[in-house]
Order: sequence, then C-alpha cells, then structure tokens
Amino acid sequence: MRKSTDAKEKAFRDAIWTRDGGVCRATRLPLDRHSENLDRLGDCAHLLPRSTHPELKYDTRNALLLSRQNHIRSDARGGYILKLTDPDTGAPAVDASRPIRFTAYTKAGHVLWTRVS
Repeated sequence: MRKSTDAKEKAFRDAIWTRDGGVCRATRLPLDRHSENLDRLGDCAHLLPRSTHPELKYDTRNALLLSRQNHIRSDARGGYILKLTDPDTGAPAVDASRPIRFTAYTKAGHVLWTRVS
C-alpha cells in the first residue's frame, strides 16, 4: 500500500511542477525541489485543505506550485497574508488550472502587491 501511495504522491507532485513550469505561481520566480532558501524551495500547495477535503488530495486542480515562503503566507501558519482568489468573482480560488489573483498583504492589512497568474 505504501508504494502505491508514494507513486501517487510523486505523480501528483510531478504533474504540478510540470504544469506550473517550475516557477512560483504567485511571483513567477524559479523554484528548486531542494533548497534551504524558503523563497526558492517549491511546495505543492492545496487550495482546499487536505484535512477538510481529503478526496482532493491528488487532484491537480486543487494544488499549485508556490515557494515555501508563499505557501506559509497563504495558510494559517502565515496568518493568510497571501490571498488566492478568482480574478473574476473575488471568491476564494478553487481551481488551480484557471487564473488566480494573488494579493500579498502586510500584517496590518495593507496591500503590498497583486498579480494574476
């Protein structure tokens, strides 16, 4: 069972890296699979959490490539200071195969930058 899970996990991650071209979707900066620099280390980030949506764990539409730093900023560990939304509706992004608006905020809530990717 573990080998099939490992193979599924690797195929999932490889598909995300290929689709997103090895760059952070938020910043368009190139990423590495192994790095001590959190701005260069690539992470497959889930739009809908695996804890509440385990059925989407390997769904590539539910994940995108972000730097580890931006992954932290986009979830509870970073206080949600990087928001991912649908550029047309402003609702939370739910499909990584479509364009996403990334908006970075200061901890005080001021917009630092925004871009659509």
